[in-house]
Amino acid sequence: MNYQIVSDATADISPEMLEGLPFVRFIPMNITVGEEPYLYGEGGEITTDEFYEKQNAGKFASTSQIIPNAYEQYFDEILREGQDILYLGFSSGLSNCYQNSLIAAEALREKYPERTLRCIDTLCASVGGGFLVREAARRQADGATLEDLGDWVEEKKLHVCHWFTVDNFEYLRHGGRVSATTAVAGTMLNIKPLLIVDNEGKLQTKEKPRGRKRAMKAQLARMQATWQPEISPLVVIGEGDAKERAEELAALVKQEFPQAEIFTASVGPVIGAHTGPGMLALIFWGSER
Repeated sequence: MNYQIVSDATADISPEMLEGLPFVRFIPMNITVGEEPYLYGEGGEITTDEFYEKQNAGKFASTSQIIPNAYEQYFDEILREGQDILYLGFSSGLSNCYQNSLIAAEALREKYPERTLRCIDTLCASVGGGFLVREAARRQADGATLEDLGDWVEEKKLHVCHWFTVDNFEYLRHGGRVSATTAVAGTMLNIKPLLIVDNEGKLQTKEKPRGRKRAMKAQLARMQATWQPEISPLVVIGEGDAKERAEELAALVKQEFPQAEIFTASVGPVIGAHTGPGMLALIFWGSER
């Protein structure tokens, strides 16, 4: 069972979620805030709090995918240490990171024919990715082999439900996710769009509630309709510079679902660049996305 779970800096997770579990490695990613480049993640140069301070000061951000050469260097170090790798990658519906990891893996298999390097497209994002990483680490701690754990992730990944809202449209507009007309109309009507990561790993708007309270109720309603605690009672609330609202949502989840095991995690700069301050996510195991 000598294998390392690896993900990347898009998989937002809190340290508390991994306490007592096997070590997980996260590949850092490059972001630009305003005109300044930063590395975010392990050995990085910017924290989540610093990132949102810059966003709130009016600076937009952009992100860069992990290139094959970066994957190859990162994976090579682990394989050279004599460990196999299970890589849980950012959704292919939102980035080419997963495809780039496959290019690196193919090159390394020639160099390390005795090692196993399995790359999985999680079709998850942000705290949804962190949610799946945590559950995988838990099963690794219980003794799952790399092969069995990889098969389990493939079987269960489309049951990771992402229901999230954004506080304003400006960052979605800047990233090309919505038109300028939609952004202006949504802002005027105080719409807090309810989005999901769908079965293809892409973003999809499902509802357009007006106001934060209605958006939060819509999130809870989706969990009530599909929650599968028999897989695991884990529930993760993701927040992008919205700690008080995350606490409010956590209290509501605990009231409605007393058996839930609730964690809160910050939405990092890689995803926050596109959602902006005020993003609030509810992640759980469900019968369908």
